[in-house]
Amino acid sequence: VAFVQAPRVRILQPETPWPVVASGRPDGVPDAMNDDLRIFACNSNRPLAAEICGHLGLALSPLEISRFSNDNLHVQIQENVRERDVFVVQSFTEPVSDHVMELLITLDALRSASARRVTAVIPYFSYARSDKKDAPRISITGRLVADMLQTAGANRVLTMDLHSDQVHGFFSVPVDHLTAIPTLARHFKTRLDTSRMVAVVLVNADRSRASAGNCSLACFKAAAAPVCALVALSWAAAI
Repeated sequence: VAFVQAPRVRILQPETPWPVVASGRPDGVPDAMNDDLRIFACNSNRPLAAEICGHLGLALSPLEISRFSNDNLHVQIQENVRERDVFVVQSFTEPVSDHVMELLITLDALRSASARRVTAVIPYFSYARSDKKDAPRISITGRLVADMLQTAGANRVLTMDLHSDQVHGFFSVPVDHLTAIPTLARHFKTRLDTSRMVAVVLVNADRSRASAGNCSLACFKAAAAPVCALVALSWAAAI
C-alpha cells in the first residue's frame, strides 16, 4: 500500500487587519451603496443636483453636453457607470424642448454604457398638464413624454406634484410621485404664528381628496416649490 502525502496548503492572511470604524465597515473600504451610486445633472438645475450630492457626501459625476454647428445636441458620459445605480437630475423648465432632449439623450447614453438602473429625477414635469383629450385632433403629450422616457432608457422616474394623479398611470415604469405639501406645512408652522394667520384657501379639482389643512397652504406652493423639491429629492435619493 503506497501512501501519498497531501500537499500543504498555505492560507494567506493580510499582515495587518483592516481597522474597523464606527460605521461597522473596514476603514479604507468604499461603502458599497455610495460606490454603486452615480448622480448626473443636465443643464436645467445643476445647483439642485449639487445640493443632493452634498447631502449624500458624493461628488457630482461629470457629464459633457455640447452642440454641433447644426444645433444638434451631443452628450457624453465621462465616468464609468457599468453596473451602477444612476440618477439623472433634469427639470422640464424653459427652454422645455432643449431640456427634454438633453434628458432623453443622456438616458440613452447611460443605457448604452451598461448602467444597471437609471432613474430620471424630474422635479418639474411640465407636460403633465396635457393629460386628457379635451379637444379634437390633439396629442395627450403627457403620455407621449412618459413613453419617450421609457424608450430612452429610464428604469424609474422620480417627480413631484404632478398636475393630476392620472398622469402617474401614463408611465409603464415605476414612478416615485412626491409631494411638497408636508414640507410647506412644516415650514410655515415652525416660522409663523398660525393662530393669528388668515389663510386663503385655493380649491383645486385635481386635488379634491386633499384635506382642508393641506388646501389652506396651497397658495404658498408656487413660491416655495424649489426649496421643497430640494428637501424631498435629497431625502428620496438618500433612500
